[in-house]
Amino acid sequence: YPEFDTLLFDILEKSSFVIPEIGRIGKPKEPLMRPIFVITSNALRELSSPLKRRANYAYFQFLNEVTEAEVLVTKTGISRADAQRVAMFFRELREHRTFRPSHLPSTAEALTTVRTLLQGGVPLTRANLLRYHGVWLKGRDDFQSFYRVFADEIQAAVQPTLTAVAA
Repeated sequence: YPEFDTLLFDILEKSSFVIPEIGRIGKPKEPLMRPIFVITSNALRELSSPLKRRANYAYFQFLNEVTEAEVLVTKTGISRADAQRVAMFFRELREHRTFRPSHLPSTAEALTTVRTLLQGGVPLTRANLLRYHGVWLKGRDDFQSFYRVFADEIQAAVQPTLTAVAA
């Protein structure tokens, strides 16, 4: 994506850009007050060498289970027990030996999953977290891997619904 790199170089060089809701953010009058740009990445593509030379890197680990549970309680209002169950589920996914998706689900995906299940009135069980994998799973190949690795658990999660519908 050379056009992205060119645009980013332009912004960094001029220290000026437009945010539609705010307007133009320009160079400060004081030379020592240059803005700091934070660029996040999901590491799906490499930055060009010139961009790498202009960047400072910080790599962050996933939150530990206790902290992630606290975030879930604070942001969604779920019980501590539900938050611990969800945090444990996502930690297990991230550390799974055979299921290695291209994009490990982050705390943002955990929050979105909780909110989705809450909106639908769906209990926050492991079976439902598996059943709603489309919320936190991103890559096409990852779906195939997920179905292979979790086939038995998915079948067990779906079976009660199928039995109830058939009755």
